[in-house]
Amino acid sequence: YQALTAFTTGHSNVVIGYQTGDAITTSAYNTLIGNGAGGAMTGGDGQNVVIGRNAGDSATTAMVKCVYIGNDAGGQMDAGGNNTAVGFASMEGASTGNDAANNVAVGYQSAIAITDGDNNVVIGSQAGLALTTGNQNVIVGKGAGYGVTTQDELVLIGQQAGYGINNDDSDGSVFIGWDSGYSNTSGIGNLGIGYETFKNSTNGDYN
Repeated sequence: YQALTAFTTGHSNVVIGYQTGDAITTSAYNTLIGNGAGGAMTGGDGQNVVIGRNAGDSATTAMVKCVYIGNDAGGQMDAGGNNTAVGFASMEGASTGNDAANNVAVGYQSAIAITDGDNNVVIGSQAGLALTTGNQNVIVGKGAGYGVTTQDELVLIGQQAGYGINNDDSDGSVFIGWDSGYSNTSGIGNLGIGYETFKNSTNGDYN
């Protein structure tokens, strides 16, 4: 009902659901499934796959070649291309003006707050939960990088690895293992590999 209500010259789209793709006019090669999915899309190059209630709901003409699967996945991503987000509210984004690109996020609320961060890989339930503008991070594991916001080039692998990092001094840190670097907030140039390595260190440097 009310799907593709504004449609004019677009083509090769599959649209299923209440008010799904209701603003599309000229966009093409999109697959939109779920109530309100792709609700703000109009034109542009398209080629998006958006599945779930309100998934990709704020996307406009600037969303290209994205895959958003899960209720609210990519919901506030009004721009940005080549993103893949799978899971409830994965890469949902915050408010408006979000143009993050070339990201992969998989898991419940993974990278939910992202706005302009690019080239990140975030996998795990609530992994990278606070990530906003950070770039080129690899965050894998439940709750890994939970507090990361603007930091770049982190490698955090393991449940709650790098959980407390929230200062750009920590750019480039590597923590691998369960709770590795858990309490680290602003330590510079650290490498920790193994169960609970650097768990209680907050700002130690070059270890």
